[in-house]
Amino acid sequence: MKKLGYLVALYPIGFIDSVIALRISLLLLLLSVVINRRLSLVDWLLLGLLGITAYSWLTVDGYERSFISPQISSYYVFLFSLRFFYVCRDDLLNFITNLPLFHYLLLCVVYLVVQVKVGYTYEVGVLEAFMLIRLALQARQRGLMLAMLLAYLVLMFLISTRTTPLGIALLVAGCCLLKPPKPVLKAVVVGVILLTPVAGFFLMGLDLSSSMADVDDNAEIRLEMLKGASSMIGISEFLHGVGFGGPYRDVSFKYAFWHPLLDTRFLAHQVSNHNSLFDVFFRFGIFVYALFAVVFLRVIWLDKTTNHYVYALLFVTLFSLSVNAYLDSTRLSHAFAAFIIGLMLLIPRRTLRHQRAPNAAVVRVGSRTVDAAKSPG
Repeated sequence: MKKLGYLVALYPIGFIDSVIALRISLLLLLLSVVINRRLSLVDWLLLGLLGITAYSWLTVDGYERSFISPQISSYYVFLFSLRFFYVCRDDLLNFITNLPLFHYLLLCVVYLVVQVKVGYTYEVGVLEAFMLIRLALQARQRGLMLAMLLAYLVLMFLISTRTTPLGIALLVAGCCLLKPPKPVLKAVVVGVILLTPVAGFFLMGLDLSSSMADVDDNAEIRLEMLKGASSMIGISEFLHGVGFGGPYRDVSFKYAFWHPLLDTRFLAHQVSNHNSLFDVFFRFGIFVYALFAVVFLRVIWLDKTTNHYVYALLFVTLFSLSVNAYLDSTRLSHAFAAFIIGLMLLIPRRTLRHQRAPNAAVVRVGSRTVDAAKSPG
């Protein structure tokens, strides 16, 4: 049953459409309830989200807004999928590390074929998460897996004409091959986490749009989105967020240029700011954002995190959440359940011990043991 859930989450066919993605996340939730009915950490997060949603709905009239379901549905997809991965975490790690290499190759081909046939569908999905977790855990065939992942990302970039897969490939290659100094990696993570909530306020004082217009249209509109959203944030919104039902950005804000995502009221309510880290702060406020940020900051606080493959997983997660709507897209949020659970399970508790033989390694994840290598990496 657990393997069925892994394969459902791993194969892309079900996530081509957002409605199908929502239904499959419900299937994963049901599987997780059958496997383990006890309340977990993720269940308390889900209950908290239900409470915030109910509060936001009850205060609709007071804030002169209407409750908009698409703004909340992706968070449920994320937590439904996260519960399944969390409940099945022991077997999940075994599944990822023991899945034959040719199966990963087959999955790369399947994703690329779907991209060709359907058009732009994926940027970074569950497959990349599983492959990065495999790289961090297992030294055996690591070079082949890394080469496969980088080649897949470059091909996805060429097929989709989107820059995100290429950016991910550069991050993975930089962390895994160049092995930057650990203090540099830590500084980048801290900088992203601390600057994200206040980035829009800084941008409002800078005239970057005109200089970015000739460089990257996507970067230009993202800067304007953050500026327009930040203009909505006062002291109370900074503390507890704007809730659900309010627009993603202020339609009356003086933008540097016209764009339907910025100037159309319907789209301002429906389309996120394309920065999921910022939107967590924007919807929930600084205290919930701080809890979310702990998942990432715990990584760099622990001296045990010396594996650059683990840092690759961390940076891919941060990058993708920072440049796109991965927690605000029903179709993509399930993928980041896999990334977050990888960080939660592998990074905080990961230690390597040479116990069984000089050329064997064991990964300890809490009280659990996962085979990490059968030969020196």
